[in-house]
Amino acid sequence: MSRLGALLWITMFAAGFISGPATAAPRAVRAQESPPKREKSAGESAKPADPAAFTEVGATAEVLTVRDWRHMSAQERRRFELFVERSFPEVWNELQPQRERDARAYNKRMERLAVELMPIFEEQAENADRAAILIREKHLEMRIQEVVAEFMLAKDESARVKSRALLIDLVGKLFDAVEERRILDIRRLEERLAVLKQRVAENSRDRDTIIARQVELHLNPTPDPEDAAKTKPGAKPDDASHDQSP
Repeated sequence: MSRLGALLWITMFAAGFISGPATAAPRAVRAQESPPKREKSAGESAKPADPAAFTEVGATAEVLTVRDWRHMSAQERRRFELFVERSFPEVWNELQPQRERDARAYNKRMERLAVELMPIFEEQAENADRAAILIREKHLEMRIQEVVAEFMLAKDESARVKSRALLIDLVGKLFDAVEERRILDIRRLEERLAVLKQRVAENSRDRDTIIARQVELHLNPTPDPEDAAKTKPGAKPDDASHDQSP
């Protein structure tokens, strides 16, 4: 088997090993897999994310409203740059010459990085632990690409054997990271399912009460607080006619 054929076989085997029987998905697509949302229990209010919880992956918990680098504000760009700097320092260091001397080339590179890395950055606002695994996966993928290039450029068999062994180790670590993320997703789905089961059980137990309450709401709708304030004793005539439809 030729060197190129062997390399292609290793790469295809690694992709199939990680992704399962189906065709391996592109890296950018795998990074954008939607995590399961946690179901909020009754009466639970939304809480702002704690930035301190995301120090492991090195970025604030805020989500950018724009994914396209070209349309980000200066503040949004800086936040994404900090994410790249802290989570992918080797990429950030590589960008510094362009950032200092060639703004056009730097912006082009950041446009591509935003497409590839923004899903991971946004993941931190919902699941910091899942985002940390995605970052680890991305590091392993980049290193695998480097080792494949080293294998292709190797001039002797000993170098190729060394690269092959390193590639096997890296692909194994990537497989473990993907499985860890999937186990985490399953655990979150199970948590959500438990909440839904509990809600169904509670509704079944309180069926008659819930039906009676709904009937009462249909027959006696709760007045809007603003409307109630307009009609209460002592309200000024101007207040009673304010914002009424013609």
